[in-house]
Amino acid sequence: LHMERHMDISRTIFEPAALLSIIGLGCIFFIVFKTFKSSKIIFFGIVWFFLNLIPYSGIIQINAVISEHWVYVSSIGYFLIFTILIFKTFKRTGTYIFCCILVLYAVPTARQNQFWQDEQTLYGRILQFNPFSARAHFNLGNTYNKLGLYDSAISEFNKVVTLKPDYPDIYNELGTIYSNKKEFNLAIEQYMKALRLKPGYAQAHYNLGRVHEKLGQLDKAKSEYLETLRLNPNHSRAYASLADICQQSGDYDAAKVNYGRALTLNPDLLEAYINLGAIYGEVGESGQAIETYSKGLEAFPKSAELHYNLGLVYKKQKLYDRAISEYQAAIKLKIDYAD
Repeated sequence: LHMERHMDISRTIFEPAALLSIIGLGCIFFIVFKTFKSSKIIFFGIVWFFLNLIPYSGIIQINAVISEHWVYVSSIGYFLIFTILIFKTFKRTGTYIFCCILVLYAVPTARQNQFWQDEQTLYGRILQFNPFSARAHFNLGNTYNKLGLYDSAISEFNKVVTLKPDYPDIYNELGTIYSNKKEFNLAIEQYMKALRLKPGYAQAHYNLGRVHEKLGQLDKAKSEYLETLRLNPNHSRAYASLADICQQSGDYDAAKVNYGRALTLNPDLLEAYINLGAIYGEVGESGQAIETYSKGLEAFPKSAELHYNLGLVYKKQKLYDRAISEYQAAIKLKIDYAD
């Protein structure tokens, strides 16, 4: 058993595989008709099996031609029929035979569970059976990327490029890995490939902007962030990154507006709370700084930096008891702040 299977799809009903399938289904439906009067339970089992396969029959387009987990519910009908036939055929020894078969099924089931212990094992197992599965290589590459195994991830993604060279997402992922490795020129090259294949690819524009920002090319970065927002006005991180550039250039008003938009769209951006609070503190708007840091702590109560920065604002306002309380919270979360 494994997730990703390759199947040759019949294009007409006159192909041998299609004709055999039609004949097989015809025989099954004949058996269904004959069993209706003789055994209502067997009839129910057969009907149950096929009714639960209808959603995966291709009437509605789905993301794969075949997948084993689709038959889990349907197989209840098969096992019902199988059990009835055992007890009808072997009236005296049916229970023993049933138990033996149950054990025979239980052993491979327990073994199969080992392949699901983690993503790396799962996708590696799939690729043993289907080494040309672009999706399995892509998922395995993402797994390596999460683990910080960048070279292994690049190897898997390059296999996807070979199998599916017109897939823009793979170039975007490669660009992100090269960016993480600080190989920025290679990252830019990959993002540009993604954008040539898909010019309206908002995430690739955003990622390209991040690389330009890391290289200190703020004008280029700003241009990419603006293009990201043109394509996707709800891209919260693009607003936050645009605000970061405005903050670096001293345009605090624009930075406040963009951080505000980012947090409205996504209240789980820690850096946005930290930076927005810092701007308010720098321009003397202590009340707004306290409000921003307090909202940030509602979302991130274990952020030592938010506690520390809030303590600084309280200290500036001579609210020393509150400042001490925030400093103590910061030290408890991160001992470095004790210095």
